[in-house]
Amino acid sequence: MTYQIFIQTPEGSHLHFIGSDINDIKVFVGQELGIPEDIQKYHIGGRLLSNISQLSDLCTITLFLGLQGGKGGFGSLLKNQAQTRRKIINWDQSRDRDGRRIINSKNTINLINYFQNKKDEPNKIKKERDQVELTQATLKANESNIKLDQVYIRRNQQNEKNIENSIQQAKGNYKARKQAEKVKEKVELDFLNEIDQFLEEEKQEQQQEQINNIDEQINKSENVGTEEPQISKKVKVTQQEYGSPEVLKLGESDIPKPLENQSLIEIKSTSINRADTLQRQGLYAIPKGSTTILGLEFAGYELDENGNRIRKVMSILPGGGYSQFVVVNKDHLIDVPANIPLEIAGGICEVYLTAYLLYKLSDLRKGDSCLIYAAASGVGQAALQLSNIFGINAIASCSKGKVDAIKKYTKNIIIRDESIEEQFKQLKTLFPQGVNAIFDCIGKQNYKLTVDSLAIDGKWILYGLITGGLIENFNLGSLLQKRISLINTTLRSRPDDFKKNLIAEFKQYVLPYIANGDIEIPVDSITKIKWDQNGINEFIRLHTEMDQNKNVGKQIVVFE
Repeated sequence: MTYQIFIQTPEGSHLHFIGSDINDIKVFVGQELGIPEDIQKYHIGGRLLSNISQLSDLCTITLFLGLQGGKGGFGSLLKNQAQTRRKIINWDQSRDRDGRRIINSKNTINLINYFQNKKDEPNKIKKERDQVELTQATLKANESNIKLDQVYIRRNQQNEKNIENSIQQAKGNYKARKQAEKVKEKVELDFLNEIDQFLEEEKQEQQQEQINNIDEQINKSENVGTEEPQISKKVKVTQQEYGSPEVLKLGESDIPKPLENQSLIEIKSTSINRADTLQRQGLYAIPKGSTTILGLEFAGYELDENGNRIRKVMSILPGGGYSQFVVVNKDHLIDVPANIPLEIAGGICEVYLTAYLLYKLSDLRKGDSCLIYAAASGVGQAALQLSNIFGINAIASCSKGKVDAIKKYTKNIIIRDESIEEQFKQLKTLFPQGVNAIFDCIGKQNYKLTVDSLAIDGKWILYGLITGGLIENFNLGSLLQKRISLINTTLRSRPDDFKKNLIAEFKQYVLPYIANGDIEIPVDSITKIKWDQNGINEFIRLHTEMDQNKNVGKQIVVFE
């Protein structure tokens, strides 16, 4: 069913609305247009209807707006805004059969929007006014915030300036404190140097007084054929035969005279080495031209031609360390580090020069592995510490009772008291492919363990024969099969030039670590000895302990 509604406005115009449903009329007239119900007049075929709800299936309805131009009403609004209405409503030019314009849905919507906008205009204006006021308030708040930020910025700048001043003041205080500490250290150092100089001068005066007394005795005895003065002699440890430690005796001989490139040394300390005990037994050949006096290292004073002490030095010897004086090649002298007492320095050179030579001959690189026999000995502990410096993976071999002395240097330890098979099993657990080098001072007893433990192209560095060197049924094919290099070395018999170059490298690559304390001196004991029979008895005791493998590290002897 199609419904038509004709709207007659106060100025006589007629609007024609066509709807397909009764609700279209209700919405348009009552709700959308906002026309009060009491002014709605509906006519159907000349018959007046009081309410739109009375509409039925009638097809033509005429709505007259009951206002006669009253104020505020719909008709007044249309009358007063006729020009505007005409602009808003796009009238359809088509007319019905009675000549009245027809308004379509688009026109209806435009009309509704127009009046709705007019109705909402005051609210919109109010909202816009409120929005302007809010915007102005926001601007004022922002201005206040900007001013506050400027205050904070100025305050922060002042704080930064204060902080910078504080930093500069702190730097100045630090520099002043450091300067004061330097002055204090210099004063203390100067004081200590003065004390050392005083003590040194006092010792020299005492020595000179002794010399003067001896000269006086010589002058008194020139005419009575007395023995040569004591000053021309040196006390030493000597032996007349090979054998047990008891063959060591007290003796004396002339003070040696230095040659062109030698210095006379007053020995303060020395140490007992395995080579000493082997030589005492006749198991170690003395290098040609060397003294028969035992002792392969020293620490003491270099003397000038008048017997005055020049400096504290240490080095290795081909022999002669068990005595009061010795001559040494000047190129072999090493200045004793300031933090190392002479009583300790006598146990440094033999073990660390030997250990450094072993690494030099093995050609090991960082990350390689090395098995060290007799790891609790002086050379063994020195080699373990050098392995840590050079980045070598060291495996220590020692008896069960000496493990505590070396576990601070390495966690890789095999127990020498076990069988060769058990030791090999322990090593294979640590390094299944074998080790790159073995430092061997044992010899015969360990030869099978050595050959089995070395990796392909491994190096067997043999520097001692504690258990002997004669091996029955030894097959060289085992070396050839793995391309093992057997390198034999001793330090004592090396020529002076070799020792000179080795010592130069030692000073560069090892001595700094000793001087700064990164490397320890492996000391087992320090024994003070006087040049008398009691002193000889101490030598005998120390040799006996080494023969019985009781020592762990260096046995140092200090001469009083």
